[in-house]
Amino acid sequence: MSNTLNTTLRPSNNISKIDELNTSLQQTLLTNGVLFTDRHKNCGSYKTLPDKIRPLDFKNKTKMSCGDKTSCPVCRYKFISKHRKKIYDLTNDFEGRILMNTFHLSHNKRNTLPYLYKGLKSSIRDLKNSHGWRTLKKDLDHQFHFDRIQIVVSPENGYHPHCHQIFSCLNWEISKEEIKERISNIWSMSVERNGLRKVTKEHGTDVQEGKGTILYPSPQEQDEESWKEVKKRLSDSKKQRKNVPKMKWDYTVGEMEREVLYYQEIPKYKNEDFSKEEIVKHLSQIQKTSKGDYYCRVYQ
Repeated sequence: MSNTLNTTLRPSNNISKIDELNTSLQQTLLTNGVLFTDRHKNCGSYKTLPDKIRPLDFKNKTKMSCGDKTSCPVCRYKFISKHRKKIYDLTNDFEGRILMNTFHLSHNKRNTLPYLYKGLKSSIRDLKNSHGWRTLKKDLDHQFHFDRIQIVVSPENGYHPHCHQIFSCLNWEISKEEIKERISNIWSMSVERNGLRKVTKEHGTDVQEGKGTILYPSPQEQDEESWKEVKKRLSDSKKQRKNVPKMKWDYTVGEMEREVLYYQEIPKYKNEDFSKEEIVKHLSQIQKTSKGDYYCRVYQ
């Protein structure tokens, strides 16, 4: 494992800026009703422990956390930091083969997120229980793997939940092309068994190889670069209020959160793809669908 990867995996030492950004986003989401429960509202506040637990003094206060790893920027940041440490511990000394398998669904804008999300999770479970998957693991000399479901939103095609999987094994003889062929067949059958639209081999799965893929499934929705972007956008808004660049094809949760912040803080701000109300609706739907389940699993 290279020193660069080790450094990238470790949480940043300069997290005060990220804490500030995450707290600002948390308050923005509360204001707009994306976060709405009492646990969300009390996240970050301090609760005084009762006398029966400890004598009352300033040390008896404990910081409350909502624990919503999907939609609360503050809790999600802490969770991903811990998860990256777990991945670091697993992969740091591993000298075997690293694959990144991606599993997609065939969908369109009419498909609701609850339908797609439930179908994706069921299809993953079906894949893991299939004979073809167990045989592939054995043939590749599987050591461990971890999965992560990500949800992005496209202005053209709606919700796109998909699963990235880092697969660690010891067999170098089976070609990437053969692995892709076998995974595509297994995934296609799993999707159809769960009543979803048939996926093609070209677009249903993807297989990449190399240790450079390790971080891809576990990005921080907010990081130092996104904080710099927010500072620049808010600063530039005081100088000019036009020529807002159009975003890329798919919006991640983190990008949508920042867009709501821009709408709130920048006068006359306009996103060419989504109105503020549309973005809030998408974030609310993701929050209600996943219910805090940041689907991220490690299998050894």
